[in-house]
Amino acid sequence: MKHIAFSMRRGIAVVWISTILLLSSFVLIHELSDHIAEVKGAIYYVNETGSFGAFSSIQDAINASSDGDTILVYEGIYHENVLVNKRVSLIGSGSETTIIDGGWKDHQNVVTIITNGVNMSGFGMINSYMGHEFGGIGVYSSDNTISDNHCWSNLYGCILFAGPNRVCNNSFSDNERDGIFVKSSGNVIENNTCSNSFDRDGIWLYICTDNIVSNNTCSGNSKNGISLYQSHNNILFNNKCNNSTLYDGLLIYQSSNNTLWNNTLSSNNRGGFVLSHFSDNNTLFNNILTGSNVGVDIHDNCSINTVRSNNLIENTAYGFYMSDSPGNRIYHNNVIDNAVQAYDDRSDNYWDDGYPSGGNYWSDYGGIDMNSTPAQDAPPPDGLGDTPYEIDPDSADNYPLISPFGNLALLYEGWNLISIPLIQSDTSLDACLSSITGSYDAVQWFDAGFGSWKHTHPSKPFHLNDLSEIEHTIGFWIHITEPGGVLFEYSGIQPTSNQSISLSFGWNMVGYPSLTRNNMTNGLNNISFGTDVDCIHWYDAADKTWHFMGPDDYFIPGRGYWVHAKVEATWEVPL
Repeated sequence: MKHIAFSMRRGIAVVWISTILLLSSFVLIHELSDHIAEVKGAIYYVNETGSFGAFSSIQDAINASSDGDTILVYEGIYHENVLVNKRVSLIGSGSETTIIDGGWKDHQNVVTIITNGVNMSGFGMINSYMGHEFGGIGVYSSDNTISDNHCWSNLYGCILFAGPNRVCNNSFSDNERDGIFVKSSGNVIENNTCSNSFDRDGIWLYICTDNIVSNNTCSGNSKNGISLYQSHNNILFNNKCNNSTLYDGLLIYQSSNNTLWNNTLSSNNRGGFVLSHFSDNNTLFNNILTGSNVGVDIHDNCSINTVRSNNLIENTAYGFYMSDSPGNRIYHNNVIDNAVQAYDDRSDNYWDDGYPSGGNYWSDYGGIDMNSTPAQDAPPPDGLGDTPYEIDPDSADNYPLISPFGNLALLYEGWNLISIPLIQSDTSLDACLSSITGSYDAVQWFDAGFGSWKHTHPSKPFHLNDLSEIEHTIGFWIHITEPGGVLFEYSGIQPTSNQSISLSFGWNMVGYPSLTRNNMTNGLNNISFGTDVDCIHWYDAADKTWHFMGPDDYFIPGRGYWVHAKVEATWEVPL
């Protein structure tokens, strides 16, 4: 039997070492706690020096682990290529402080995942092999979650060779080719930043289906923000693609049956949305396309696509450019201040949705709205222009919209007299005007009940900042500072009953809380012109002129009005 004994001094030393190890583990777990949802199985530690019982190599820790274990990696630079072949949670202490340097090793990703069910977060990956299809992260398995990492200075940021997988909250910047290269189906790719790819795209979907790509920002990439090549049935929404230096915000090439909505595509060198080469049956709606060369470019035999409810604003060459592509439906778009609003070299695209749904809003439409019916030959007005908007001799929008489509109003630089026709759940001024924050510097309303003005002028003294709320029954002045104007998007609940406005004797500054256009007599409803009120006028900010309403003029949703009341009255504005 071996005799075991130690001195008091030696015993104290052992206790101290044990205490240090315990504290070291506690500190590491504490620092990594933001990245750990729930630790299961054994925990393995890695630090640069391998001190206090930790591994000095991430790969050694993986090799020692089993499925279901967790590997916690302390900050440092780890010079290795990591193969994740166990179902583990691999957690770094932060993507800017826990760096895996692949050292450009021949035919190697920095991190390669070949086992299903891996969770990886909190790392920076640099210096993958710079040839073929290798990158910061290469995923060859399914049901993995890749989150909160940063990959830069690689050939690709992340390559998904298998799916489904979830890639979220990562940053992929300054890689040679794509930030995220998708060669598999069923993936969820969300909340990533993909920027400054030197020779390719922010995100590229290549011969794949059924991916969901949302809430990503793709900025300053060489070719495209996001591109689809022979990829079908994908959903893309809430992405921002801007400042692509060579080509497009979002390119769809030989790809069909994709749905794209709520994307913002701005200031790209060539196009915002581009559909090319037999891309059919795609749906584009509720996107913002501004400041690129072309807003929407559909060319080379792309057909039966639906483009609706988009905003094409101030693109430098064309709003729409349609070339050799038949049978597309284009309606309910707001086409505003583009160098050329639209070009179409065919006669078989549909530029409206028929009557009474209507076509598109064109900011340069010079027609009027006095009539209704499919032939536009009898009053009252219906919100559609009485004459078509001609695109070219064989293409026209037969029912152009008089006002922007949706809960939108075009506000011009300078003063605008407007109202919000929907009932606000939050009547605070900041909430009601949230879509144009930073684009105005003054709001004011005349309170006829007290015979005084209320203001919001942030640069003015306190007594000129007593207007904190606005609601749907008032009209108000707003001073827009944005050069060329701004598109105001408002929200709220549509009234389900007549809305009451109290009129004081004298001048009243009111809104028109209805979505129905009514002539003056029907619009005044329960009160009479001449008896109860004797003057109504409104201000056209487009040409800075005043207009007085006559019996044949119509109340328009979204306008503000000055109403002169001869007596106190309650106006029941009809639905």
